[in-house]
Amino acid sequence: MFFLWGKTEVLVRDTEIFQNRNPLLEGDPEDVCIAFRGCTFRDNLDMGTPEDWSCASFENCGLTASHGAAYDALLSACRSMLADPSRYSGTETPGGRGIQRLADNITELYECEAWETVGYLIRDFSGDSVPELLIACMPGYEPWIGALYTLVDGEPRLVLSYEDDSAFAYLGNGTFFCLTSNGEPPGRGQGIYHLTKDGTALECDSFDFFFYDEYVVYHNTTGSFDVSESRESVMDTGDFNAYEGLEPEYETAMTPFSDG
Repeated sequence: MFFLWGKTEVLVRDTEIFQNRNPLLEGDPEDVCIAFRGCTFRDNLDMGTPEDWSCASFENCGLTASHGAAYDALLSACRSMLADPSRYSGTETPGGRGIQRLADNITELYECEAWETVGYLIRDFSGDSVPELLIACMPGYEPWIGALYTLVDGEPRLVLSYEDDSAFAYLGNGTFFCLTSNGEPPGRGQGIYHLTKDGTALECDSFDFFFYDEYVVYHNTTGSFDVSESRESVMDTGDFNAYEGLEPEYETAMTPFSDG
């Protein structure tokens, strides 16, 4: 939020500081003395607490706890589950089965530890100033998301999770790619989705699908396998391998659960 260098004394007075995604101070804070007087702080996700900044003083300031702290218990539960998957069924935590299913697939594929290959990211994906919690494979592995949460009345709410018949990957700019399958008749679909403004659901922008006994690809904006609400697409079935090599565009670095 503040980039300061060298021996510096700063007074910040009667200022509202909010919705920043950086530490309170950047640069060289060891030689800096910064005083906040009559300021208000809110929703600064990576600011930390006043105790984290010995070079700063806060006089008559209002400090609202970060939304991100609301995810602490959920992150702790997920960390325990990924550190020792054999002790958990995944049902102990909303979205836990999706996270565990993703971790099982990744550890089998790459022969690695689950909590090293799965990480998390807290940021506002929907643009409503309330951060979401995304749990997914670390970059360099598969692109898929284990679970995505938002906050409703200060409590985490599950938005999506990794399923046997559907998987989501983050594309950047608040959009998500979905790869899914249909049971009867058997088929396959893929689409682009975005989060609703309040972050509680996904809305379909574009969806293409086909059935295995046909060579026709259909298109709609509802995300369903219903031919009656679809039209023939310009895609062909070979285009459904386009997701291979998909690289999520995370605007902020993810943290592996092994980092504690």
